[in-house]
Amino acid sequence: MNKIDSIERFSYLLDDFMGMNKRFFLYNASIVLSSGKLPSIIEITINVFMGCDIPRVAKAAYSFFDTIFMVYWPSEHLQHRNNKEDVTPFLPKPEDATDYQALKQFLLQKLEQILTKMLDHLGKAPT
Repeated sequence: MNKIDSIERFSYLLDDFMGMNKRFFLYNASIVLSSGKLPSIIEITINVFMGCDIPRVAKAAYSFFDTIFMVYWPSEHLQHRNNKEDVTPFLPKPEDATDYQALKQFLLQKLEQILTKMLDHLGKAPT
């Protein structure tokens, strides 16, 4: 962090970090869920990225949460999303059902905090 020469460069690094986590979750959900590290990634996102006023970082955080909350989507909505050309398909595996349930419980506990931060951030955004 001490070697980062500008806030713009730092924002690119934060954006890359969020994008990496999103793609890792989409492509390797089994690994992420079973590792137990996803809650700490979500905590970092809530505490650091959601309060960031840099549009690139805020958009990356929103996109990450949009991906994470797909675990709540009904199968028909998920199928509709996956059929679009410009998205990475999210294909939950049946053998990960227990891990997805644990993720849902974790998100439920954090839902108020996540939504409060998102709404507060959106309320400060320029119109």
